[in-house]
Order: sequence, then structure tokens, then C-alpha cells
Amino acid sequence: MAVDPKHPNFPAPAADTTIWRYSSLPKLLSLLVTKELFLPSLRNLRRDDPFEGTPTLQNRRLAAALSSDEAFAEQFFQTHYPDIQGKLLVNFKLSIISSLDGTNLSLADTCFVNCWHARRQESAALWKLYAETQAGVAIKSSVATLCEAIETDKDTILGAVRYCDFENTYTDMGNALTAVFTKRDSYEHEHEVRLLLWDMDVKGASSGKTISCNPSKMIEEIVVSPYSDDWMVATVAEVVRRMGFEFPVRKSRLMNPSLD
Repeated sequence: MAVDPKHPNFPAPAADTTIWRYSSLPKLLSLLVTKELFLPSLRNLRRDDPFEGTPTLQNRRLAAALSSDEAFAEQFFQTHYPDIQGKLLVNFKLSIISSLDGTNLSLADTCFVNCWHARRQESAALWKLYAETQAGVAIKSSVATLCEAIETDKDTILGAVRYCDFENTYTDMGNALTAVFTKRDSYEHEHEVRLLLWDMDVKGASSGKTISCNPSKMIEEIVVSPYSDDWMVATVAEVVRRMGFEFPVRKSRLMNPSLD
């Protein structure tokens, strides 16, 4: 299995955790036809969140202070890295500062992610955000199922996103991917789990990458928008059937006032 859900720094939730992917019907059909998952680049995702893949503001303040205040920098490195001296310290200082302010790696163009929502039940907020129209759908899966469905020889990580106050929180940048799995607490409602492909060989900007998957293994159920008419649900079910897939299709129960 090429997916690592147990990274020591960015572990995914338990294997049986239910995860959802909210999207449009055209994107679902593309997945079923191509049998590929699309992973947009972090630069692409910055259209919605300009802080994607960036260190926190607190980290960047520390980087600025280390760059501009020699007395503070000397005290900082003597306290935290007393064994590093002389010429080694000069290069080490530059490395630490570039790690803190995010300039050491171009994560925006080398990291590609596919985003899922980890919750047992559907999310009213995410239906509104991503799939409010009649043509909105949600794919229901699980951590273990998604990992088993990915068919690629490229190393990928499945991990839970951590949320924090970007204004006042310092995050340990010992691992460069910390910024990829850290988002502002304004997005905490997403309960996001990310499938990450880090491709250091990418040259220039790219909108995204695709990786092969088995939809029959990955999809436990397709749920059609709670705002859809019955004919839309029936149409989606028939299209899925004609494409040779057997997973169930139903309408969301989010707007159903009955107990059925």
C-alpha cells in the first residue's frame, strides 16, 4: 500500500473513521470514468485560503526578529542550540529563519492534496459550501477504505489537519510538511483529512496531479444533495449503474423531517 496513514507527525484518524468528500456531479463522473483522484496544488487552494501551506504569523514574526535583531538572535541560538558555533552557526541561522518564514521550500508548487471530511454524519455546513445545488454529491468512505483504493507507486500520506490560532501560535517547523497539515482555526468545521503527494521533481507551477484509484473499493455510498429533486437522485443512480458500479446511491436525509 502506497498510502501511509500512520505518519509519526501527521497521523490519520482510526482506520474505521468515516470520511466524506463533497463535490459536484461532474467531478464525481470524472472520477468514475478516469478512475483517478485529482489532487490540486496548494497554490491552487490558495484561491480560497491564502494561508495554505504557510507557517503561522507567530512563526514569521520570530523569523523577522531573528533576521533584524542581532542581540535577540544571539541569545536565541545560545539558548536553543548552544553546541552550534562559528561558521556552522551562520548557515544554520539562515536555515532556521527560512524554515520559520516558509522560504526554504516551495510547498505551494510541490505539494498536492485531496481533501476529505472526517465525521460520522453528513455536514450541513459542507453541503452549503461545496454541494448546495441539485448536482451536488458526497462520497462516503473510510480511512482504511480510501487507503486500500489508492493504486499508485508514489508515496503518499493520509493525515489529519491540525487547527490553530495563526496569530498567536508557534508551530514546530522541524518537519517541512507541518505547514501543509496546519490550518487556521477558522476552518475547524471542516475536520479535514488530507491525502498528500509531495513531488519535489515538479518544475514550475502546476494546477494539480492525478493518482489512480479503484472507485469500487473507495466508495461505500454516494449521497445526493439534500436540495435535489427525486429525479436527480434517480438519474445519478441510473448513470452509476450503467457505468458498471454497484455502490448504493441515495438522497441526503439532512432535510428529511421524518424518522425514516
